[in-house]
Amino acid sequence: MGRRLFLLCGEASGDAYAGRLISALYRLDPSLEIYAMGGKECYRAGAKVIADPTGLAVVGIWEVLQHYDEFHYLYRTVKEHILETRPSALVFVDYPGFNLRLARELRPKLKNTKFVYYISPQLWAWGRGRVKYMRMMDEILVIFPFEVEFYARYGIKARFVGHPLGEVLRDRRVDRGFRRRLGLGQEEVYLALLPGSRRQELERHLPVMLEALSRWGRGVKAGIHRAPTLERFMYSPFVESSGAVLIEPEDHGSSLAGADLVWVASGTATVETMYYRKPMVVVYKVSPMTYYLLRWAVRVKHISMVNILYGGTLVPELIQKGFTPEDLLKVSKEILKDRERYEFVSRELGRLSDSLFSGQASQTAARVILEGI
Repeated sequence: MGRRLFLLCGEASGDAYAGRLISALYRLDPSLEIYAMGGKECYRAGAKVIADPTGLAVVGIWEVLQHYDEFHYLYRTVKEHILETRPSALVFVDYPGFNLRLARELRPKLKNTKFVYYISPQLWAWGRGRVKYMRMMDEILVIFPFEVEFYARYGIKARFVGHPLGEVLRDRRVDRGFRRRLGLGQEEVYLALLPGSRRQELERHLPVMLEALSRWGRGVKAGIHRAPTLERFMYSPFVESSGAVLIEPEDHGSSLAGADLVWVASGTATVETMYYRKPMVVVYKVSPMTYYLLRWAVRVKHISMVNILYGGTLVPELIQKGFTPEDLLKVSKEILKDRERYEFVSRELGRLSDSLFSGQASQTAARVILEGI
């Protein structure tokens, strides 16, 4: 019987990376039997998907508790399947709240199974007390260079494999005539709005963005990026009331390449924007209870990966009560007015992008996973 693997991911970005990884694994060994907890990208890559949690994507402690029954059923289903099939390797892809708990329970019961964490939890930002649980992993594959040093401080070996987002973005179609297609004049400002991939994020971020847009004045047009995880109807009220254009996922690359400025929710989308070397304003808002609890847990000065990689404030961040239409408008116009600063930010984003997106992360990770099983 061929080698059997089980991959576990939980959100849209993790599903996209897991799908790439599954394809790379099959290229190395077509006889593999691969199961997954994942979404449509895992399925498209050829995995047997036994549970799909991508529709449960929520952020915040209170929000997770509201979906406790669904998460409990998902956890039980996945655990039972893994114990029944006893895979040669378990590959955990991000999703730490679920994956670390499951790994702790399964490790004593699956002593001959290789445990691999691909896209390590951001324990350097919060939850450093959970670093000890990473010792149960046979391999830790990280996507940011500084994470190797972070784990080394705890006597844990990790390997930097590169960021898989680079593979996704290199394959994207970019229409250089995108601005012309939108009817934009040479002097008009085009704003790309990326409010997030969860419904909560859409509802908290987009109204503030659109209020700032309404106060901009003439000479501006905005495109709202539709997340693949969210249906079109969720955006309809916002599009109809604002005059903004809804940008479908296949046009995201063209939109970012053609943007003058990007308003983006903190998360993977900031790294995506960095790839296109576009100055941005990073925003984020959660429920008051979640924010109160996270204030005591988060150990980093910045919330955006761009600023964390830079080691300082390269792009502005508007968080919680600081994320208002007035501040968003003020900061944005200042960015566009100072051309020298604008060009500097763009160059630095390019430098960071080059350091992060070199190499083939999925292929490298696949080789490591298959070693010794």
